[in-house]
Amino acid sequence: MDTKNLYQDSKHYFDRMTAHQLHDTCHQADSLIRQYIETLQQEFEQTLAEINGQNFWSHYPILMGLDARFVLLDSLLALSDIDLTEQELIQMVEKDYVTINKEFCGYTLNEKPHESLFFAVT
Repeated sequence: MDTKNLYQDSKHYFDRMTAHQLHDTCHQADSLIRQYIETLQQEFEQTLAEINGQNFWSHYPILMGLDARFVLLDSLLALSDIDLTEQELIQMVEKDYVTINKEFCGYTLNEKPHESLFFAVT
């Protein structure tokens, strides 16, 4: 198994997640996006800390939703021609993160994807 692409812990996950467009935004002190990223990170850490064998199935979709938000935000920040305020960008992420995995897999919004943990996003 190739373990170089696996995350060793949440710090490794966040380091890799913020290595691109999110990296620059994380260093802007008064940025709404920075505050949003910090909030997502705190929620991610809290959810990880709460996971146990009894609640895995209720917490897994939360982690998938947080990851989807990071991925979507990073993707939107990579678009140089996007003309949105930080608040509008955050609102777009919050509206669309639930369907990002479907879209990445080529499904349209009205298609029902195959059963998979990959689509379990809340």
